[in-house]
Amino acid sequence: MPAFRVSVTLAISLAITACASRPEPSVEPDPEPEPVLQPIPHIVIPKQTQPEPEPQPPKAAPEKEQPPGVCAWSKTRGIATLLAVKTEPPRGTWQFFPGDKVVFHAVPDEASPGDEFKALLQTPMSGPCDDTRLVLFGPV
Repeated sequence: MPAFRVSVTLAISLAITACASRPEPSVEPDPEPEPVLQPIPHIVIPKQTQPEPEPQPPKAAPEKEQPPGVCAWSKTRGIATLLAVKTEPPRGTWQFFPGDKVVFHAVPDEASPGDEFKALLQTPMSGPCDDTRLVLFGPV
């Protein structure tokens, strides 16, 4: 029986090796789907044109002389004393109180140096004003 035993052993080992060597059925993986190419949209870039020049404002008429602006005055009431008289042109030197300001102004006919008059001193604050003005009201 030993030959039988050898042949059985050989048959079993042959069967085992035959199963082991048998190729397995090949399973192919699903092929990856091909990417779908989308067309690129066609973008039209408009041609750049030069910007239109801004319309020019109508030319103004030649400048006319503007009327003088309004002048703002500071007014102070007080006493003006005649210090001196100049004959050509007839102007006097006046000292105004309060403030002890010296002003050059026309002299009334009846005035002489040392006379005092009630007065109003107008001093320019803003605008195109003349110099300081002195308004005499009458002797004190």
